[in-house]
Amino acid sequence: MDVTLRQSSRALQLFLLAAASVIACKDSSSRIGKAESATALPSDSVVSWARGIDSLADSTHAREFEFPPRSAEGGKGRLYELSDSAVRVDVEDLGEMGRVRQRFYARATALRLAVRIDERYDQPMSGNVVHTSVDSTWFRVDTAVRWRDSSGVVRVARDSLLASHGREVLAEYLWSRRAAVPSGQPRR
Repeated sequence: MDVTLRQSSRALQLFLLAAASVIACKDSSSRIGKAESATALPSDSVVSWARGIDSLADSTHAREFEFPPRSAEGGKGRLYELSDSAVRVDVEDLGEMGRVRQRFYARATALRLAVRIDERYDQPMSGNVVHTSVDSTWFRVDTAVRWRDSSGVVRVARDSLLASHGREVLAEYLWSRRAAVPSGQPRR
């Protein structure tokens, strides 16, 4: 039980780290060039919206799901559906050398923000995290409009790397939604 509490505490710390990463993007707004200024304000409003979802998600029932193994240890997830059509999906992929946590925020089925936390262990199955990277991707109408990678580089619309990354993140989100609500099951 002590291990579970420490892992839960660690998970909370990581999501707070992800939130801090998103907030750090606000600090860079004073350095944003003209090409990026069109996406700066919408990303700030999405962050505020996501914070609101986080505060409400804890008081709503989560649909827990497991998905077919993509890694050595498998994975699990939680789907939160709020009454205003807001959706949060948390996915955790476990592996021998680390784990990947992803949190997706959507309005109905349209993805708006994805946060990915990648933790690497010092040795296989140790659970001792030695490196953590966080990146955040903002979407508008299922198209990535901004990506802040783990090294702090911000990419904005009309960037081919952003477009490619956005398609991958969107595919992960859609995959997790299908895993959370298998075909034939009614949606709330």
